[in-house]
Amino acid sequence: MDFNQEHPVDLCVRKTREAIMNTFKEMICEMPVEKITVRELTDRARIHRKPFYLHYTTIEALYQDMMSKIADGYFTTNSMPLLCGATWTGTILTRISVGKYRI
Repeated sequence: MDFNQEHPVDLCVRKTREAIMNTFKEMICEMPVEKITVRELTDRARIHRKPFYLHYTTIEALYQDMMSKIADGYFTTNSMPLLCGATWTGTILTRISVGKYRI
């Protein structure tokens, strides 16, 4: 059984993570990953920097978490929603192949 199924995540924690991830998805469509800063991400997500650091140590850690979620979703459903005029998987994998962050 999944940890989250055994231990439900607090609503505030879930909303903060969603805000971080949704903002990151928007930003990755606008700029290379290496240009994304914690300050800009948290400003756009309308959260303080401290909650970001409670969930992730760096932008790279967030990036790796997103890649894991994408890979898990790809292998379980083999389809991802459209984002930036392409599939989210296609967009993020393009960023990996040309960006400095590799997993």
